[in-house]
Amino acid sequence: MKFKSILAVTLLASLFSCNSNKDWDIEIPEAISASSPVAVDLNDDGIKDIVMGAGGQEWAETQNGILALNGADGSVLWKAPARNQIVGTAVFADLNGDKTPDVIIGGRSAELQARNGKTGELLWEIYSKKGMFSARADGWFNFYNVQILPDQDQDGVSDILASNGGDAIIPPGMKDRPAGKLFIFSGKTGRIIANDEMPDKQETYFSPILLDDSNDPQFIFGSGGESKAGHLYLCKLSDLKNKNLAKSTILDSTINKGYVSPPILADFNSDGKKDIVVCTAEGKVKLIDGKSLKVVWEQSQEGTEMYAQAGIGHFYGNDKTLDVMVTFAKGTYPDYSSTERVLLDGKTGKVVKSFPDKYFTYSSPLVVDLDNNGTDEVIFNTVKDTLLNGKERSYYQLTVYDFANNTTQILDKKHIGGCFASTPWLGDLKNNGTLSLIYSGSPATSPFFPGNTTFERPELKLFVHKITLKDVNPKSVKLGQYMGLEGKSWY
Repeated sequence: MKFKSILAVTLLASLFSCNSNKDWDIEIPEAISASSPVAVDLNDDGIKDIVMGAGGQEWAETQNGILALNGADGSVLWKAPARNQIVGTAVFADLNGDKTPDVIIGGRSAELQARNGKTGELLWEIYSKKGMFSARADGWFNFYNVQILPDQDQDGVSDILASNGGDAIIPPGMKDRPAGKLFIFSGKTGRIIANDEMPDKQETYFSPILLDDSNDPQFIFGSGGESKAGHLYLCKLSDLKNKNLAKSTILDSTINKGYVSPPILADFNSDGKKDIVVCTAEGKVKLIDGKSLKVVWEQSQEGTEMYAQAGIGHFYGNDKTLDVMVTFAKGTYPDYSSTERVLLDGKTGKVVKSFPDKYFTYSSPLVVDLDNNGTDEVIFNTVKDTLLNGKERSYYQLTVYDFANNTTQILDKKHIGGCFASTPWLGDLKNNGTLSLIYSGSPATSPFFPGNTTFERPELKLFVHKITLKDVNPKSVKLGQYMGLEGKSWY
């Protein structure tokens, strides 16, 4: 079925079934989430299960730090506590040798945990001292999304690459901010194998990205933040192991704000080398050639910031070159007046089409050819507003950007509330050739991004939804989760 036969902003009823017994909507009390769901089979029933981070109010202990949900019906398989919100995206590796993937996920206040995938039992955690600001006092800050490494300490278990940084207590504009660090942790025990500070001694909010699967892989990391400039670096793992991050190559630099959202890696020029698409908090998106390490093109919008990952796909021009979809937030964190999603020509970086929107969300795009016409579509979890009983209410809804027909469409029903950070998951949940989509939201008193002056603290409640997409081949999914398959950000 082609999108051109459907009016814009209508339900794509033929693409999903929202009321069948295959689909579900669940509600988890005393929880909200800025984490993105990912899927893996934890209970060995042949159906992938959902894992996501969650929590309560920031700085508060929670019994809902990590959630493992049964993919069959959304019921809770297990949940795990945390000292603060778990905001990272889970990755998986068999750390205890039981043939079931275990869960590794990070968050605020030095939360980095490894949990038994079957039971949720704690395998190890990096920091465990109680107290609202204990981790900060001990020089530990936030953990972001981690990477699974080949075994580095010869114990037969994969190891972990992670960044730690970002002091949330320091007001914007203050110059003295603790330097971010990179770590290699033992996957078996959580012990520190190696660590080093950012070469420029700046803070970090950046999730490192591996470029290859070798035993001594190259990886990309970044420094700076919402109010501090930084650098984008390329390094070998052996340099980190030797505490020599100063040897890193500088790929790019900023002037006023740094690197927060992870890049996407893809071969744009068919030279066999992954190129790098990176968005900066200064409101710039750049394509860096993977061979020469030079900037190929750059696009920006004045008065904007960028925190969502780019989407990569064949969106425009009927050619073999990949194109780029990005989100510009107009304003300065956390006060955003509006947002604009922009399609860029992958060859030149020039703007092809702009899609203005009212409200900002960190949620990053999924990429899939829904109608099998050779042109990819993009799916966002978007926040909008409506009048309900005479009052303005926020709601979230899946929006499809259809570039072949130059339209936006609505996928699934609207849900009262908001989704300000979580990226959906799209894939073959049952391993039966059927495509499922998982997304989440929470109550919201305002459609504006949390933290601005109009925001009021909403009720603590997490909604998670599963819909089934009919007549869509799972092989058409190009980017089905935040940071891509296994969190590598490879296209």
